[in-house]
Amino acid sequence: MSRQDIDHAFECFKKLAHSIITTLSESDSRAKIIDPIFKECLGWSEKDITREEHIHAGFIDYIFKIDNRPIFVLEAKKIGSSFTIPLALNKRRYRIDGSISTDKKIKEAIEQAHKYSIESGTRYAVVTNGKQFIIFESFKHGGKWRESFCTVFRSIEDIEKNFTVFWNTLSKEAAISGSLKKSISEEPVLLDFKRPLDFVHNEDASSGKNILATHISPIIQHIFTDLTDDSRIEILRKCYVRQKQLIHTDKIIETSFDKLPHYAKHFDINWFRESEAESGGFQLSFEKCREFLRTQMPVGSTIMLLGGIGSGKTTFIHHFFKVVMADRKDVLWFYVDFGKSHPDPNKIEETIYNSIVQHYDNYYRERLEGELKSVGVSVKPDSQSILIFFSILRYKGYAISIVLDNVDQHSYTSPLYQERVFEFAQNLTDRFKTITILTLREESFFRSTRSGVLDAYNIPKFHIESPNFEQLLRNRIEYTLSFLKDDKEIMKVVKGTLGKKDMVELFFSIIKNSIRIDRRVGREILKFINDVSGGNMRQALRFFNTFMTSGNTDIGEMIDVEMSVPPDSPPFYHYQIPLHHIVRSIILEDYRYYTSSHSHIINLFQVNPQYTNSHFIHLRVLSYLHRRTNYFIALDKGFVDINQIIESAEEAGVNQKAVEDSLRKLSHYGLVEYDNQNKDGYDTAIYVRITTTGIYYFERLVQNFAYLGLMLGDTPICFEKTVQSLRRLLNVDYIPDKRERMRIRFERTEIFLEYLDKMEEEEFMSNPELTSSDFGQPRFTSDISNQYYDQKQYIQDKLGRLT
Repeated sequence: MSRQDIDHAFECFKKLAHSIITTLSESDSRAKIIDPIFKECLGWSEKDITREEHIHAGFIDYIFKIDNRPIFVLEAKKIGSSFTIPLALNKRRYRIDGSISTDKKIKEAIEQAHKYSIESGTRYAVVTNGKQFIIFESFKHGGKWRESFCTVFRSIEDIEKNFTVFWNTLSKEAAISGSLKKSISEEPVLLDFKRPLDFVHNEDASSGKNILATHISPIIQHIFTDLTDDSRIEILRKCYVRQKQLIHTDKIIETSFDKLPHYAKHFDINWFRESEAESGGFQLSFEKCREFLRTQMPVGSTIMLLGGIGSGKTTFIHHFFKVVMADRKDVLWFYVDFGKSHPDPNKIEETIYNSIVQHYDNYYRERLEGELKSVGVSVKPDSQSILIFFSILRYKGYAISIVLDNVDQHSYTSPLYQERVFEFAQNLTDRFKTITILTLREESFFRSTRSGVLDAYNIPKFHIESPNFEQLLRNRIEYTLSFLKDDKEIMKVVKGTLGKKDMVELFFSIIKNSIRIDRRVGREILKFINDVSGGNMRQALRFFNTFMTSGNTDIGEMIDVEMSVPPDSPPFYHYQIPLHHIVRSIILEDYRYYTSSHSHIINLFQVNPQYTNSHFIHLRVLSYLHRRTNYFIALDKGFVDINQIIESAEEAGVNQKAVEDSLRKLSHYGLVEYDNQNKDGYDTAIYVRITTTGIYYFERLVQNFAYLGLMLGDTPICFEKTVQSLRRLLNVDYIPDKRERMRIRFERTEIFLEYLDKMEEEEFMSNPELTSSDFGQPRFTSDISNQYYDQKQYIQDKLGRLT
């Protein structure tokens, strides 16, 4: 609201003030004073005001609303005879249960207004006789509203002298801008939060590795990591998961698979299918480009490969050239990885030429050096030398391909980097007559189309999806089991005899039988690893590898149970690794206790008391975004304007800093993503959306028994009794009996859930806006508790069968 508008309101008030009659009835007070003050002087319109609304406690004189959201109730009394604020009280703010309540009529009016405010769900209440105003906050932490303060305007003269303060308290503009809250509400109650872990000696204590970790670590390094190393071409050949092969359509895991982006058709992005021997449409396009190089006037070509982080773009490229094209001796490829390059855009050309020379030295020098010497050519990392080198190779019948991998790697730190790579790639293709392949994420490609840098390029584009995680895992486990039968191969990898070979083999057999989609728990495990990884197969393998070596993985129990099962039994008779075992090992890694500082898993109940006392801010942000996954903007589905979230949160009484802090943390752990694709890019982002990871956390993980049981130690808690109770129950490792250990885990989880339930109830009592605000809904603890008790029953039944 402009200063001019305030000045106009002030002039209206002065005219009204001089016409006020000393004694009016209650109805006259409303019609001749209260209505004009609020409508003519404070900017409220008739549609903002509801009169005589019936509630259980009676009829409310006024409710003032904005967009049908109640802001405050107003209780109107007669001028003069209803209550009088002693003129001796010349302060602006008074404690409600203090001297101002010694006047019986004032006390009764405040109590009545408070009752109406509570029942109607408004945070603020106003008591007025037309000349004097008492404004207070009805909801306070712990229900101690009488111990808080009210704001008082003692007379018409007081209001006229301090009209700006009056305006900033009760005008419609004040309610919209938050000035009302600033004027009336006190600072949030500073609660004394303590973590149960604060009382534990050495919260960073290590749990060590499990009994097989030293034996299987070399196998993990050899088989369960990236397969781009030349020494592992055979593993790449046998373990590679082809595009669109063996994809399971079970609805439970359908979110694990990529979909073509909505703009795919517009930009002619293709999805290709691979066979055992060929790479589908990508290979056809490559062969077509190869023919262009065989004409009398050779023409270079560019191909773009698009896919998400960890979707396997790099693996596909290596498989294509090392396996699919392995017999094509006339095809030479040179690999440039911008993931390992200098972030300075001015060094792009240097990076490409150095990588070409390095690739030549590693792959082709021995084979081609003789041919090049005969024509007096040496390979150096500069433009002219590379041009001559490629020209000679082309003359000798070779088709040359340059792979520019991860071209968007540095686009976060240098916005021009990606565009410079595109421009240089096109120049290189035209000048050197190469088949240039660029790999990047779809989002990076789309962003470049908006900047116009790709407008001039009509190039084939292919989408690569994240592979089916079960198939990726199964291929490697089966390869491992065959590998373990070959002592010569083992000795090459382990550099000696493999200790506990039988146990290692049995362990991988247990994993093979457990983590499979046709077993219910196995399906849940696959979804957990896949979704918490966000479809990033590199991260998914890291999580799986953590489980295999963590000291929190009870391999002894697995093997003891499995040894009791007849070897020829069907898979469902064999030991099933429980989901909570996997969750526990991945969350804790090699630590004894969970702390957010050393885990890849976020604690959704964390509190940052600097901005909020709520344990549910992260869940509220996720819930808000989750309900908007089908929203559509030009960028893509699910993105929401960050300003919209902040505005909705403020309507619910949640301050902007709390939302910012939450979004930064959720992005860091991959639960939300910004439109600029930078995990640390909040300051330059405009939009944000929930990710597959965020959906999994919100729908499943937050209700998981193992997750709850680990988060409670690192969660700041404001009830001293709860902190001390949990503190005594944190360490159960010393208890030999499994049933007793599990009983204590149940007990501490239920104490934690009871605490969260109390805090949520208190939050809604203290913040009535949560009930009506889109950001405030829904409540969470009831569903979390229900799911927990279902899991508890299942685990208890399982324990009963095992014993």
